[in-house]
Amino acid sequence: MNSAASPEHSDSRDDSHSRSTEGDKWTSSSWDRSDEWEKGTQDVVSNDAHTEALSDPPSQPGNKREIWIMTTVLLAVFLNALDRTIIYTAVPRISDEFHALGDIGWYNASFMLAAACSQLIFGRIYTYNPPKFVFITLVGLFEAGNLVCGAAPTSASFIVGRAIAGMGSAGLMCGAIVVMVSTVSLSKRPLYQGFFGAVFTLASIIGPVIGGALTTNVSWRWCFYLNVPIGCAVMLVIFFVLDPIPPVQPGLSIREQITRMDPVGEVFLVASVACLILGLAWGGNDYAWKDWRIITLFAVAGVSLIAFGVVQYCWPDTATIPAATCSVRGVTMGLILTFFLNGTLQLMTYYQPTWFQAVRGVSPEKSGVYSLAIGIPTMSSTLFAGIAVQRVGYYTPFAIISSVITPIGAGLFVTLRENTSDAKWIGYSILLGCGMGIGMNQAATACQTILPPEEVPIALSLNFLFQSLAGAIFVPIGQTVLNSQLLSGLKSSLPGLDPAIITKAGATGWREVVPDAVLSGVVEVYNDALTKVFLVGAVCGALSLVGSLGLEWRSVKGKQGNT
Repeated sequence: MNSAASPEHSDSRDDSHSRSTEGDKWTSSSWDRSDEWEKGTQDVVSNDAHTEALSDPPSQPGNKREIWIMTTVLLAVFLNALDRTIIYTAVPRISDEFHALGDIGWYNASFMLAAACSQLIFGRIYTYNPPKFVFITLVGLFEAGNLVCGAAPTSASFIVGRAIAGMGSAGLMCGAIVVMVSTVSLSKRPLYQGFFGAVFTLASIIGPVIGGALTTNVSWRWCFYLNVPIGCAVMLVIFFVLDPIPPVQPGLSIREQITRMDPVGEVFLVASVACLILGLAWGGNDYAWKDWRIITLFAVAGVSLIAFGVVQYCWPDTATIPAATCSVRGVTMGLILTFFLNGTLQLMTYYQPTWFQAVRGVSPEKSGVYSLAIGIPTMSSTLFAGIAVQRVGYYTPFAIISSVITPIGAGLFVTLRENTSDAKWIGYSILLGCGMGIGMNQAATACQTILPPEEVPIALSLNFLFQSLAGAIFVPIGQTVLNSQLLSGLKSSLPGLDPAIITKAGATGWREVVPDAVLSGVVEVYNDALTKVFLVGAVCGALSLVGSLGLEWRSVKGKQGNT
């Protein structure tokens, strides 16, 4: 038995668990990604606000108004989840129109990086300001980002729009839980929590299908325009139907609020990740790895990361990543598991539609339907794992199983060829989806089991942060691998063909500019490049084993039994 599970290690935390029945709230039976709406609530339901979250709201609306409000909030959550995945099948066509194959990774990274770095800030903004108007403002910011994306004339402006939408997305998810806590009685919250999870999962699954259908039959721009009028309706309903909600900690000046949001730490964190992504994106493509620009970017990334750590250590009261929480072994190992498992998830689900469209030559609509082969097993296995953990009690074995199956499933994608049978890629997708789904929520379950209730929201927020950072970092890494492998493969296999013709035409547009005589050769090179990206996903899955093996063998039943 792991020493971390010994009585000496766990008595103090078990005592804290026994003082509250809130532990039952943090069980693991959640849907795939359904924990994301919980993770963004750091300051909304932590510390002083935690007590508020456990009690009924002081004045509850009538049943009709409650249904109106919560239906609207659920619709906002649906739009947010849809915006994250609807782009997957549209990306190849977007790269065609902008002639910017090299920017594919940024279309997702800009969204995820902005969401990750603003998530904890918005949690604090909700704590210090009237949540109703903060929520409306951030829904407006989210829709403004979508409007910029839909009307974007260039790839750069599209990336800016995705970043704006990412910031709004983070604030929207924080606001959803605030509105629920302020509107719904304690006895009804588990029901709505289930609705949140189901809606988020449903939108995540059908997003690529809707995106593919719109891209094929109308335009990829409607993947973003579609969101705007519905988002405006959400703002109107919340404005007229929801009563004002008092802030948890009112009376702070703007200056006091800013000082409590770790602005210096956030600057260093954003600088570190942004420079790392730029270095990875430009290295070997725009500039040689030994070029002074690339070296400078990596140096700035490293120095900024060290500076971020110093800020967190010297100012623990306002730290973005609290040292006390991260010093718990189960939390640290869970963050490692989350980071690499979501790295696999982001890479595989983001680049699989590109493989279908660029190599197999299918339409965006069909590639969206084909993506269900991963989405449905992921959702189903997440639900299965949640039920199984409740019955067995231990989450660690499911995390380990996930870390074993996931790299095997992703590794099988490396064997894909243009003529691979449908039965094979569907089987690989099912295996990969099951592997990822089984472990998707185990890090969050670990936090909920080993920490006292008042520390759980902080740990879940960190989980979301690392989940978003995984998408912000690994998708551009995949793009770097794709670009470098594609260019080197074209030069070696088809020396008479200018690689710039392929990269400027986009992920699917290249078929229209390449002579028929070399078409099969380009398909083979493209396939080899994409399978190298899938190999990165397999490596991420294998590295998640470090986190799963490091988790304590603690039982959720033991925690419930103490409450």
